[in-house]
Amino acid sequence: MSKLVRKRKQRRRKKQVVRRTNVERSATTRAKLLTAAIEILSSDGYAATTTTRVSQMAGVSRGAMLHQFPTRMDLLVAVADHVLENQNRARAERLEGLAPRERFFASAEVAWQVQNQPDSMALMAITMATLADRDLRARAGSFMTHVEQLQLEAARRLADELGVADEMATQDLVYLHVAAMYGLSFQLILGQDRTLVERARLLLVRMQKYFAEHLLVRDAASHPA
Repeated sequence: MSKLVRKRKQRRRKKQVVRRTNVERSATTRAKLLTAAIEILSSDGYAATTTTRVSQMAGVSRGAMLHQFPTRMDLLVAVADHVLENQNRARAERLEGLAPRERFFASAEVAWQVQNQPDSMALMAITMATLADRDLRARAGSFMTHVEQLQLEAARRLADELGVADEMATQDLVYLHVAAMYGLSFQLILGQDRTLVERARLLLVRMQKYFAEHLLVRDAASHPA
């Protein structure tokens, strides 16, 4: 191998190392900014989550902040997408390995645990802000649509796993569950008595189990072996 060829290969390897390092550095910076934004959103709310405060808490320069998220809106939408991804992964990990019916009955408890994590509170703050912020509402359409798709997928999966033919009823059940979880979490944010919220949640779980059993019995009766 000639000396010139060796030098070219060495230069290519150096460029690859530098490129990898830059990608890793960028990912680290992005993660710091998302973590800081989530912390501020969950503790102090939407209005307090400015790019200046986020960059300061993350220990990231203003220039690096703008490179990752040119606008505050870009940051908030990225936070929403990031939280949704984390929520889906957390639910899947906690329910993995359970039989279909066990997974269904455990899903309500798991959803509540996930819903009350700091990142979920951050997502709720963003969602609530869309009511007053028209621009945010327009940009938030992507992750709101994603949430709806996840609900429909969950309903289809539930119907298949439980052997229920009435997919629309399972859609209604999943939709009610998600809406109720948001509502109960909002009550906690407003300072409602946690005991009352927990009693309401347990009642909702019992009602969901009763309705699910009703669907199973009804479906079995209409499709005798």
